[in-house]
Amino acid sequence: MFYNVICCLYDTLLIVGACSLPESVLEDKMIDLLDFNDQRITLGAYPNLMTGRSDLPRRSSLKPPLHFSIILVLLLHHLLALESQLMTLDDLDGMYILCHIRMDALKGAPHRKARAFPSTWASCSTYSRTRKLSKFLLTNQTMHYRLTEWARQYGGLYSIKMGPGTAIVITDATVLKDLMDKRSLSTIDRPPNYIADRVTGGMSMVMSRYTENWRILRRASHEILTQSACARHIAIQRAESSQLLHDFLTDPKGFYTHIRRNSASVILSVLFGKRAPRFETKEVSDFFEVQHMWERILTPGSLPPIDFLPFVKWMPRPLARWKDVCDETRRRQRNLYFGLLRETEERVANNYENGCFMEEVRYRSRDFTVANKYVIQVLTRQAEFGISRELVGYLGGVMIEGGSDTTSSWVQSLILALAAFPEAQKKAQTAQDEIDKVVGADRLPTPDDFSELPYIQAVIKEVHRWRPAAPLAVPHGTVDEISYRGYRIPAGSTIFVNNWGMLHDPDVYERPEDFWPDRWLQNEFGTKPEVINTDRKNNIWFGSGRRFCPGVRGLLLQMVNTMNLVWGFNYGPEIDEKTGKPIPIDTWNYAKQHAEALEHEFQASSTAFAPYEIGLGDEDKEFIKSQRV
Repeated sequence: MFYNVICCLYDTLLIVGACSLPESVLEDKMIDLLDFNDQRITLGAYPNLMTGRSDLPRRSSLKPPLHFSIILVLLLHHLLALESQLMTLDDLDGMYILCHIRMDALKGAPHRKARAFPSTWASCSTYSRTRKLSKFLLTNQTMHYRLTEWARQYGGLYSIKMGPGTAIVITDATVLKDLMDKRSLSTIDRPPNYIADRVTGGMSMVMSRYTENWRILRRASHEILTQSACARHIAIQRAESSQLLHDFLTDPKGFYTHIRRNSASVILSVLFGKRAPRFETKEVSDFFEVQHMWERILTPGSLPPIDFLPFVKWMPRPLARWKDVCDETRRRQRNLYFGLLRETEERVANNYENGCFMEEVRYRSRDFTVANKYVIQVLTRQAEFGISRELVGYLGGVMIEGGSDTTSSWVQSLILALAAFPEAQKKAQTAQDEIDKVVGADRLPTPDDFSELPYIQAVIKEVHRWRPAAPLAVPHGTVDEISYRGYRIPAGSTIFVNNWGMLHDPDVYERPEDFWPDRWLQNEFGTKPEVINTDRKNNIWFGSGRRFCPGVRGLLLQMVNTMNLVWGFNYGPEIDEKTGKPIPIDTWNYAKQHAEALEHEFQASSTAFAPYEIGLGDEDKEFIKSQRV
């Protein structure tokens, strides 16, 4: 067994070492990838390192030569060099082409002739194509564009061979429904992610694999994020919306910061019962700093690919700076999440409840011990969740991440769309006329008005389609082997749901790259008239299968509240009368009557804010005092 491990490691390092050689040396030495369904195929390199040809011995008879040691030294040299600059891919060339990364066919079921998934390999040189593919796979900022490009060529279901594993890319609504919804138990897992587990201890509901912890977290989130529970927090959401409008009114140039403060304050209030009146409020600034660290280490290529090279996890700390990065992120995450939880516990112990979600979760956890009136409820319902304090802290943390990021990115995309397109001003005015007709100019819209505002509904859906917050979502993993349309999807495969490709398909949507809310007034899915929508959903941006976002109700309510941004302001470039050219975009263009209504609503929100302002710092209290008459 040990020998097999060594051979496997050799096979992995083989291609790493080969791709570490200069391109000039490799140009004449690389051989094209052979595509057989019944033979082991590996990318070959230098003559002494070749293993890819069918006439060479298989792994069982292949002994690692002296080059193995040289390659290992090369690998460690590269890793150490990368550690000194925290991994920059531009210096890697093809180093991370692990264990024959390739796009090819999956083997068919053994009882019948193999059927291949569509392959994307062209006739270019092996080195150049694997080099480009490795960089693409490990820098996902443009990953959805490339996967969409391949989907247009090879169809809505194809595979990528990534090291020893297989990845499936879904860019088709029917395939999405069949695999992610109808077979949700088979596609419920996540791919292994050592880095994420090191930071969260496997307790992040988003990143966690299909474990008992994940099942507990999912159940708890669905229990507390009900329709009625979310409705109880409309008052604080509206109050926060009024401050957002007030901030736009008094400081339009700081709109980006205002949006981030608003989204973070809403989710902090709803979850932990503590709002953030300023962007500089400690919890908000800490959250965005920690979130930046978290997103950075989750970005493929920023840290070593430990799931491909598991032996790297045993490197000593002086040679592995990535361990310090992970551990510092973990420390700061826990300080934030459990600090908020501790404040909630102390506030409730002093009988200052405000109905936030963490109060309910904490009192129904199995180790809740605060001696107050909720103890009786806990003793009778502690088995209902079976959730420990550790899981409660991470449940709150992951909901902060999802709620804040999703809402803020959505609002930013809304403003970008209204300001960037030539017809954006007209569209905003159309929506504003619709709102004024239903609401009038002397009050702000409420969620009760939403059903009478079809254009606003269309705007919300179009922002999601035009700029989905998660173009590829978080990858799923298969629990067991799946047979689908004659293809075999192995257990342990990674599944990419290409939201971007589906939502920007020119065969499905008219002018998919344009922001055009009117498409949603034509039919429920915003598609072309001739498109059959039997298997289509208009909420894929919130996830799929059993990983569907449990907080979707609360997010939708918050987005409905942000429709006040359309009511309160016009966005888009003004034309300079002297030059005839657009002047820099701002958000100053508002009606005086609207401005008065905004100011009145903000001042009237003090009652809704009050329960969430207990325990604020002196600077926050002084800021609040200066803002209120």
